Amino acid sequence: MLIELRRTKLISHFGGVEFKNCYVYDNVDRPALQVEEGSSEFGVREVHGLITVQNRSGAQMRLGHAPVDADVQVAPANPPEPPEAKPK
Repeated sequence: MLIELRRTKLISHFGGVEFKNCYVYDNVDRPALQVEEGSSEFGVREVHGLITVQNRSGAQMRLGHAPVDADVQVAPANPPEPPEAKPK
């Protein structure tokens, strides 16, 4: 997921997101959540919740250079249980 700041002249607040029951299924080595502020001085604000990530590369996020009141977490999903071996 990408939260991107595009038009700095139109906003005074960047963020205000809460993730509830959020699951990300991905097979590419990249952050499940990434914030891009461009060249602005804005930092993302008020980003909360838990994102459960199913990815062989792990659970990653990048919140930008100056997050404020951002306690969002990413956590790896429990790996699936291996199937029981069938007797031959």
